[in-house]
Amino acid sequence: MLISNFIMKRNLSVDILKLVMSFLIVGIHGGFLREYHLNYPFSSGIARIGVPVFLIISGFYFYEIKSQAKFVNWVKRLFYLYIIWTMIYSILWIPDLHSYKELMKIMFYGSFHLWYLVNALYAFIFIWIIRNLKFSKQLILVIFCTILGLLLQYGDSYNLMALSERFLRSDQYFLLYRNGLFFCFPFIMIGYFINQFSLYTRKVNWLLLLTLSFFLMAFEVVFNYFFTHREGGFELLVSLYAICPILFIYTLNKPMYSTNKTVALYATGVYLTHGFLVSVCENMGLLSNMPSVKTIAVFIVSMLITYILVGINKKFKYIL
Repeated sequence: MLISNFIMKRNLSVDILKLVMSFLIVGIHGGFLREYHLNYPFSSGIARIGVPVFLIISGFYFYEIKSQAKFVNWVKRLFYLYIIWTMIYSILWIPDLHSYKELMKIMFYGSFHLWYLVNALYAFIFIWIIRNLKFSKQLILVIFCTILGLLLQYGDSYNLMALSERFLRSDQYFLLYRNGLFFCFPFIMIGYFINQFSLYTRKVNWLLLLTLSFFLMAFEVVFNYFFTHREGGFELLVSLYAICPILFIYTLNKPMYSTNKTVALYATGVYLTHGFLVSVCENMGLLSNMPSVKTIAVFIVSMLITYILVGINKKFKYIL
């Protein structure tokens, strides 16, 4: 959801990709295709490419940040965005707040889908710290965090994390892997490396690779569906580390240039606002028997709300 303010000529194809990814994320929270018994392959499969693709795009543009001043502006924008939307969403989580510990968890980890903003912030700060390390050392860090994140995700989903019950409730296992270090950092660095080494310029049949990566995801989703021993879906999949960068590179190679960032702002707006709308629908029982219709309705209403926010954003830059 982060938008480059440092590249004047935008690739509209990437912005459109962001908007599509925002719909997938809305679909996860809205239960898209649940009434057709296709929610698992959607929410634990194809829709999971949404957040990693956003992270990869952000990492691609973050590579252009070379000065301390630009880094501070990048961090400040993300921090303000997180604080503002945490305050907005506090309407939903304050009534259920029971302890100071819960408040600290929300502030440092994020409420609802806002975990993305604050954990991406942690990852960007970490990347800035290690930016002058040799590539080999950076790559080792990325591989280590990727493998550990996947082991924790699969250990959770395959009921191998029983020992963690001493420290975390079963509904909090995701904190072990869905965080700035094991989730955000590797994907951001993938985008960073794509820009650093101009991987998108390589003469490769990206469409073929994209097709093969979709088959890899399909195999992984089917395997998990039949063998997972815990309820709940997957957020980290092995196939995401193939399909997401390939999809991004394929999109980069289908450029439509523009100097207007409106589409990107709409993608950001949909991501930021949809959680509130989904919560309202759930609390009021709206469209509970038609989750796919609910998903589409939330997406459309989020777009309409974003239209208003785009106007506000012209005067107040940290709302989107």
